[in-house]
Amino acid sequence: MSVTPLNFQTFVDTTDSEQRWQIYNAIATGVTIVGPLIGPLPSGSNSIGNVGLNAGTNFIGSVNPDTSGSGSVTTSVPLVVTVTNFGTLGFQSNAVATGTVTIEASVDGTNYTATTYTALTSGNTSSSFNAATATIGQIDCSAFKSIRFRSNTIVGTVGITYNLSTNVSNVMLDNPLPAGTNVIGGVTLAKAATATRSAFTESSDTQIVAASTTRPEFAIYNVGPAILYIGQGSTAVTTSNFTYLLNAGDTYIANPNEVGLEHRGIFAAAGSTAQVTIGA
Repeated sequence: MSVTPLNFQTFVDTTDSEQRWQIYNAIATGVTIVGPLIGPLPSGSNSIGNVGLNAGTNFIGSVNPDTSGSGSVTTSVPLVVTVTNFGTLGFQSNAVATGTVTIEASVDGTNYTATTYTALTSGNTSSSFNAATATIGQIDCSAFKSIRFRSNTIVGTVGITYNLSTNVSNVMLDNPLPAGTNVIGGVTLAKAATATRSAFTESSDTQIVAASTTRPEFAIYNVGPAILYIGQGSTAVTTSNFTYLLNAGDTYIANPNEVGLEHRGIFAAAGSTAQVTIGA
């Protein structure tokens, strides 16, 4: 028997004879009339649309709770962990074998490419670890189907315990920063430890200071009386080809992007002086 809700606003507003006619038609056609609830539900436990759950552990609205497991790696048998819908794989190895264990990732579960893990003891990243050293680390496995621990050089068996989490708990630099001075998020500028002062008086194009990769400070104060024209770079400075113009009493302080450049200068007239300060 089907269940067809009737429009009870219309039903209530109809006459008594029309209501009886609707009820008759419903009964005649095998339709059960479902009407509104008039008054509160009776006291006690009332269930509407109750869904029964099977015995055991049931998750409602949960996506892949953390999952733990363990396995081992030998030269002939790798350890493959399915990581679909997880963000991080944390693992810990024992130290009862020798050789190197390589970590690989796959998006299809068939083709694997080396990936990296973050060693929790040092913060460094690597695509492999020494089987003879107990290792604990995290692998970013977002968007991968499986992670594989594999070795062609191992002697013995490496035991690995792992935990899969939906959380992404590490951000990895998969490749080292290039050699040199690397600053991430740094705001501290180099400071001068000492400084030298000298006078500049030239009325023809002359180098004030050579280019430098280590100079932290450079400033010029124009005593005057003539205008001082300053040019950055090796090109000769003229009164029509310059970078900065200093009237008498003006000061030029090189910003961090300029401080290492070569600076040249020329006074508009002889008999003028500028004070030059160079930090080191």
